Amino acid sequence: MLRILTALCVLAPVGAQAFSQCTVTPIGGPSAFIVEEASNPVVSGGIAYTGYTKGSSVIVIAATDNGATLGDPVTVSGSGSHRARHLRLSTVDNRVYAAWQEGDEDGKNLKMLFAASRDHALAGSWDAPTELGASATDIAQVASDASNVHVVWVMPNDDIAVVSSTDSGRRFDAPIILGKGTGEVVVASEGKHVYVAWETGNLTPTRDVMFAVSSDFGKTFPSIADISNDGKRNAREPILSLNHETGRLSLVWREDDPVQGVYLQSKDNGKTWSKPKVVADSARQVMVQDDNAYIYVTYLLVAQTGKKHQNLDYQTSLVVSTDGGKTWSEPKNLTGPSGISHLHNDDDRPIPWALNGKIRITGIEADGVHIWSGEKGHLRDGIYLGPGILASPQGNSAVWQAPGSVVNYASCR
Repeated sequence: MLRILTALCVLAPVGAQAFSQCTVTPIGGPSAFIVEEASNPVVSGGIAYTGYTKGSSVIVIAATDNGATLGDPVTVSGSGSHRARHLRLSTVDNRVYAAWQEGDEDGKNLKMLFAASRDHALAGSWDAPTELGASATDIAQVASDASNVHVVWVMPNDDIAVVSSTDSGRRFDAPIILGKGTGEVVVASEGKHVYVAWETGNLTPTRDVMFAVSSDFGKTFPSIADISNDGKRNAREPILSLNHETGRLSLVWREDDPVQGVYLQSKDNGKTWSKPKVVADSARQVMVQDDNAYIYVTYLLVAQTGKKHQNLDYQTSLVVSTDGGKTWSEPKNLTGPSGISHLHNDDDRPIPWALNGKIRITGIEADGVHIWSGEKGHLRDGIYLGPGILASPQGNSAVWQAPGSVVNYASCR
C-alpha cells in the first residue's frame, strides 16, 4: 500500500491562492521515471493528469477534485519489449495527449510514440499508440489547443521534426523538418498559429536560438529565423510561454559569457521581437510564465560561497514584470543557500506555473523539493514536500522524482 504523507506549515496569509498544506502520495515505483522540464502534471477542468514510464509501460493517472482525489493508474502502452522513456503530457478540455520515446535499453533505435484519450484519460479511452518517426535521445514536446495537437522532437540526424493534427490526434500530417538542432525544443499553439523554438547547440559557431511559425495549423512553416545571433550572443535553452488571452509570446534563454538570463517577446505572432533584455545575472536554467498582468521568470542563481568564493551554490530565484515586460523587479531569492553545488542535467530546474493570477513554483534544495505559491506576484514561504528532483507544479498539484526510482504526487491546498 502506498503511504500518504502530509507536509504541514503554518504561514502568514497572503491571499486565498497560497498553499498552507500539501498531501504527498507515491504513485509509481520502484523503477518509475519522469522527465525534465515540466508538462507533468497538466490540468484541465479541475482534473490533474500525471504519469510516468516504468519499463516498457506508459502510465497515466487522473486526479479529480482539483487534483485532490487520485484515480487508478491506467496503462497507455506496455505490451512491447522496448523501454519507454521521456513521457510528455498535454491536455485541453476532456482530451489528454501523451508523447514518449521507445527503444533499446541503451537509448538506441528510439522511436517517437503518441497516444490520445478523448475521455479524461480513463481506462479504455486511449487510442493504440501511433509511431511518429525516429528519435534522438533529446526530449520531445507536445502542445494542444481546441482540437489541435502538435508534437516536436529531434531526429537521429539532428533534424527538428514537427507533426500536427487538427482532429484531436486521430490523424497526423507527415513530419515537417524545420532545421538542424541538438535539443531544447519547445512548442506552443493557439488556433492556426503554431510556434516552435530550439537550440542549434554546437552545430553553429555560436549557439543560436531558432524560431519557426506556422499560420495554417502546422501544415507549413514558411517563417524560420535565427532570433538570437548578433555575432556575439551564445544563446542556449530557449523556453517559450504563450499568453492565450493576448497572444503575446514570451521567450527566455540563457547565455554563457557572461552567464545570464535573457527575456524577449513578440506581439505579432512571432513576426518581430523586442530587443533581448537581460533580466537575471548569473543565471542558469531560466524559465518563463506569461500570465498577462504578470510575467514571471525563474532561474537558478549561480552564487559563489566560501571564504574565497571558491564554491558554487545554485539558488532558486525569481524576477517579475508587472508592466508587460518593460521593467522587472529586483530578484527574489526563494531558497537562499540551497546546498546544491553541482548541476546534473535539469534535475534542479525551478519550474513556474501561472494562470488567472495564481502562481506556483517548485524548486530544489539539498534536502529535496519545495513549493512556493501565491497570487498576483506575491508568494508565501515555501512548503517542503520531501526528498527528490525534477519537480514541476500545475494548478494545485506537483510531481517529482523521489529517491528509489519512485514518482511522488502532491495535492496542495
